[in-house]
Amino acid sequence: MNFEAVFKDKFTVEMNISGHKVCTDLPESMGGKAAGPTPLELMLSALLSCSASSVYFYLVKHELPSEGIKIFLNPSFEKDMVTKAEITINLPPSFPEDKKAPLLAFARHCKVGGHLKFQYDVKLETSAIK
Repeated sequence: MNFEAVFKDKFTVEMNISGHKVCTDLPESMGGKAAGPTPLELMLSALLSCSASSVYFYLVKHELPSEGIKIFLNPSFEKDMVTKAEITINLPPSFPEDKKAPLLAFARHCKVGGHLKFQYDVKLETSAIK
């Protein structure tokens, strides 16, 4: 793994992360141009992406379809600090009941979450996708 950052414009930072370009910025209300997610949004998206990858790995391993599954992250803040992040895995009604608990357990083993100092949790929901 290697990381490099260069300044592009005002608060826009372009990073090269192991050969992948990623850009962060601040919102216009803070002097940025909103050219990308904020660094905090990028950190939270890493948690969401890790949990989603864990879910997908479970689905592939158990030959289950990924169609109709959506995963959401809802952070809570106190004094501009993340205090909790709730990840919701929204499953279609047809998802097998006996696979829900193992899927949930698998999703909770996200390595990114293990590095965070705030509490995070993962829960399941079954409902029609809107």
